[in-house]
Amino acid sequence: MKWLITALLLLFLTSESGLAADRSPLFERANLLYSLEERERANEQLERLLRSNPRHAGALALRGFIAVDQGHRDQAEKMLDRLASSAPDSSYTKALRQLLESLAARSQAVHTARLLNKAGRADKALHEWRNAYPEGLAPGPLAREYASVLVAAKKQKEAREIFTQLVNAYPGNLQYQLDLARLDADDPNTRANALHTFGELTRYRRFEDEARDAWSRLVRQIEQPALAVPAVKEYLQRYPQDQEMLAYLETLRKGLAESPSKTPKTLLPKGPEKTRDRTPPALAQARELIDRGRYQRARSLLDSVLKKNPKQGEALGYLGLIALRNGNHHLAERLFRKAAQQDIEDRQGKWQSLYRTARYWGLLADAEKDLTQGRIKEAKA
Repeated sequence: MKWLITALLLLFLTSESGLAADRSPLFERANLLYSLEERERANEQLERLLRSNPRHAGALALRGFIAVDQGHRDQAEKMLDRLASSAPDSSYTKALRQLLESLAARSQAVHTARLLNKAGRADKALHEWRNAYPEGLAPGPLAREYASVLVAAKKQKEAREIFTQLVNAYPGNLQYQLDLARLDADDPNTRANALHTFGELTRYRRFEDEARDAWSRLVRQIEQPALAVPAVKEYLQRYPQDQEMLAYLETLRKGLAESPSKTPKTLLPKGPEKTRDRTPPALAQARELIDRGRYQRARSLLDSVLKKNPKQGEALGYLGLIALRNGNHHLAERLFRKAAQQDIEDRQGKWQSLYRTARYWGLLADAEKDLTQGRIKEAKA
């Protein structure tokens, strides 16, 4: 029985519906390039992947999406035929089929939904989308459009589920990551993730303006000056000439000077009341130090906690957060995974969410490094 449970678990983790969906480096790079609107380079990565794995459903679907973008519906139909033959029940097959149907059989309904949404009538637009696709939308370009309507209709929970599916189904796609980060920014439990994501996305020209604007607004929403100051400083490391943010930093410093005795709250979500009494005092101090950007002191406190109890899940998680903020994504990934295994059940979801964030940016950094090395080789050839 034990081997059967293990086999079923591995099947879930490697399926496209699991959290560890296809993480092929070539698929990662193709999604990254597609989100940067470098479609020809994305196709090159997909062709390489399909030469080694002709039945790769994600690659076939993405090639179909690119063909639609380029106005080559005949090529997209060919990709759909291959998907229908090799993976008829795949969500990738469904997503490409639905996209093609939006250009033909369901075009009028989709057009009406788009007009209603553009006119600011999100509830009516949502009704049209649901009538057009009563079976639900598979993760793909149309699903993103539908999720955006859900956000406009104040249905954030449903939208989050779709954006999360898109991030998992198309690893490397920065647009989907930005969409999810915007929702994270509205939730106190995931606000720290959003700050990190917005900062990372400013490195990409296509997303810089949107990410910078969202980053700036989120930093200004931090109510406690003691927590806002390090967040503003981190923003200014990227944009040192932002005069408005420099002025805002000065205002925060004056506020702190006038009321230094106020105890800041943490950006990180706290556990339920029943678990706080069991939290070592050093962890509470470390949590505040992390929010202030004093990572070395926080790490010392966390090391002292782990020396007494190497399986203290919360301490492992906070070490992971320090690693994530310092750009050490793979170390953060390992620490968050351990934290999710060791911590109490109430906090496991938080560490699992941060694990996915660290894994995403780590894989993306690896893909970007490979792309850079590829460009250097091309230049030398």
